[in-house]
Amino acid sequence: AVDMASTLQVDGVLTTTAAAVSTGGMLIGTDSHLEFRDAAVYAASLTDGSLDLVADAEIHLVAPALNFDGAADISGNLTIGGDFIVNGTTTTVNSSTVQIDDLNLQLADGAAAASAVNGGGITLAHADAGADFTFAYNHTTTAWKSSIDMDLSGGKIFKINGTAVLSDIGAVKVQSGVAGA
Repeated sequence: AVDMASTLQVDGVLTTTAAAVSTGGMLIGTDSHLEFRDAAVYAASLTDGSLDLVADAEIHLVAPALNFDGAADISGNLTIGGDFIVNGTTTTVNSSTVQIDDLNLQLADGAAAASAVNGGGITLAHADAGADFTFAYNHTTTAWKSSIDMDLSGGKIFKINGTAVLSDIGAVKVQSGVAGA
């Protein structure tokens, strides 16, 4: 073993059973790894084309930018402390529940005009072709359109501009303010 307290300069090739230093850098053997502090913190290439960075507490990367030019698999939790920006054509979230703390979910941000958001809204998609449930903006009528009935819970009232226009009293429907009611 070599214990160094200062810089090691090699003017040739340093060969050990675990590593070799050459003009291009240090070559570590196939079954070896480079340890830092103890055996639980190391870098290794156990198979051709892969690099494992292993730490028993944390791997801290500090740089102005990190570029990943391939796919990234994260098997644990991912916490992002800054803004999260996704640029692409499709964002897929495979989750049972999506929780959002914000009070407002904004869709079609930056659309050029109201006509550009026609058909925007919420879709509950399912396997029956063409039978999805939608609640979407219709630009022609400038109104929200639902593909299925609306069902208010018992005791709730349908209002327009704060005024009750439809309520359910038992099995009798009452409409107020409508001609012929």
